[in-house]
Amino acid sequence: TTDESRETMGVRKYARTNIPAKAFISINGSLKVAKVTDVSAGGVLIQTREYLAVGTEVDVLISANGISASFIGEVIRQTDDGVALRMRSNHAPNPLSKLLMSA
Repeated sequence: TTDESRETMGVRKYARTNIPAKAFISINGSLKVAKVTDVSAGGVLIQTREYLAVGTEVDVLISANGISASFIGEVIRQTDDGVALRMRSNHAPNPLSKLLMSA
């Protein structure tokens, strides 16, 4: 089963954690600020009124509790009040793990 078909079936590859955080999203040089809804080891769900097409690549910086994480993300889903971003680049260690361990 591929990651995308698992998502479609409602099976999550990574557990989601609610972390009160801000996300700074850079899209083609334009900076947007959004509220983080939840974080997983694979990406984030953010609240934004900005429409971002599926497949759009963005630079992401998340800041919470004095900890920050940055990565290149890809929009994988548009929701009524935001977008889901999957971490595209392979980082070792995973930058989101610092945020998850602080929760």
